[in-house]
Amino acid sequence: RVGRGAGSALRIAGHDDHPFSKFTCPSLTTISQDYDSISTRSVETVLALIERGERAQSREAALFSGTLVLRGSA
Repeated sequence: RVGRGAGSALRIAGHDDHPFSKFTCPSLTTISQDYDSISTRSVETVLALIERGERAQSREAALFSGTLVLRGSA
């Protein structure tokens, strides 16, 4: 059995909080990503590269917060 309750043997969680996640059985626990922050950072990075007119000298990494959406699966 999948879930959080007594007698459950397995917990499952996904990511991206797909709209259908709440309709699975049991409903799927997911991480909801902050798409506004991710897209804003992406556009800022691309525009900065265009303005500089050269390739980036090093790879830049960014971490974004996610929101845990607890449902029946975990």
